[in-house]
Amino acid sequence: MNNSNESNPRKKHKANDGRLFTMDCAHDVNAGNTNDSGGFSPSFSERGDDSTEASPKNNKTQLDRMEEMMMRMEEKLAAVSSLENRCHQLEAKCNSLETMLELTSQSTKKHVDEKFDSLYLHLERKSSSLVDKLDAKVDSVNVKVERSLKLHEYNEMLIKNQSWEYSAALPSVDHLVHDGG
Repeated sequence: MNNSNESNPRKKHKANDGRLFTMDCAHDVNAGNTNDSGGFSPSFSERGDDSTEASPKNNKTQLDRMEEMMMRMEEKLAAVSSLENRCHQLEAKCNSLETMLELTSQSTKKHVDEKFDSLYLHLERKSSSLVDKLDAKVDSVNVKVERSLKLHEYNEMLIKNQSWEYSAALPSVDHLVHDGG
């Protein structure tokens, strides 16, 4: 093997399929190269000869391994990007559902509060009406009880006066009921 490859900017490499190719390893740092390889601009040219400069057990060159590694990293980055997008979509959906739940909760609370207030007012009116009716009935019963009591007292007085030899003048029933005796 010749050491001229170290000074030669064109190196021979073996491709995955066993073909040889040369790579131009010229560094163009000062030329303002804008590719992402940091000034390293490889150019490949395939050769159809079967001459090998590498050992048979080292089929992959360092460049091939780096290319595979970069492809795997790109695939992983694409998967991460896809997962990030999915995560953002799920976060947006979660925020939307939270907003819907909050609005529904507020609407339900407002509806329940309105129903409760309406039912409370209805029960308060009914209760007030029943209290008024009950008070009127109690007053009516009190008047009847007082009349019955005065009539009973009058009848007892009549019974007592019948047993006297000289009866005293008794007030009339109307006078006892209305004036209290």
